[in-house]
Amino acid sequence: MEHNIKSRRGLTFVEVLGILVVISVLLSVVSAGVLARINRSRVESTVSNLEKLETALARYAALPEASGLMPFTKGRGIVRTADGPGPDASLDENDNGTPEFCLEAVLLATRTLDRLPDWRTGRDPVQGGAIQPADIVGWNRQLRAFTAGLKPDGSPAASVQDWSKVVRSECAPVDTGIAASAVGTNAGGGLMSVHGVNFYLDGSSGLPDGRCAYVVFPGLSLADCAMLSKKINGALNVIDTKRPDSEASRRQSSGRFVVDARAASADADGTFTAFCYLKNTR
Repeated sequence: MEHNIKSRRGLTFVEVLGILVVISVLLSVVSAGVLARINRSRVESTVSNLEKLETALARYAALPEASGLMPFTKGRGIVRTADGPGPDASLDENDNGTPEFCLEAVLLATRTLDRLPDWRTGRDPVQGGAIQPADIVGWNRQLRAFTAGLKPDGSPAASVQDWSKVVRSECAPVDTGIAASAVGTNAGGGLMSVHGVNFYLDGSSGLPDGRCAYVVFPGLSLADCAMLSKKINGALNVIDTKRPDSEASRRQSSGRFVVDARAASADADGTFTAFCYLKNTR
């Protein structure tokens, strides 16, 4: 019996190279799609956290003890000592420039918020190890003030915590003197202003006198700023990462989400601090 043996020709170098090019193109397309989905998920998670905080603030304002007002997290008279009846001005945030108190402490103490939000944009306070939930400076519901030296459960706190480098919610007086051109500018310590804040939600009118609750987002990249502004501000968004050298395309001063993302305004690590409006009351 005769067998016909047919020789098989291997792939040439050019053919192998062509296959590798096709594979690399497919991988880049797939990876780009995966990255886009991850970024969308991060943004959606952030928006969900903001909605939860808004709901928690509304629930707090409805409590009889709140009288419809949100508590200040900065300013004089917000802190009481563990055993003293009066405010402790030495722990005033405006004196030392370090944010030591946040609305999360109030919402957790009043059970209007179940747990600290898990932030996937900016510097998460818990994942980064900066803040231990059990050690947050407590809120005294009877005195309606932060209690220096005590944790939420009433046990002694080892030290005052520094919230300046992590995502947190605050409440400050509305400063009508902050013009639209200055909104979103980081005045140091992660603060829009040392004494107050302002937002131009419709792009032209600032907030009325009163109190404003907002979230501070330290540690945002320019890409994160652009994604969050587009999602939260919609048509008011002006941040355009395709025009990195344009001053106008890196300064978001209107809408709920504001940030000065110009290179000269970056933090020491090259990231930016943004602010997002939650609620205001008179």
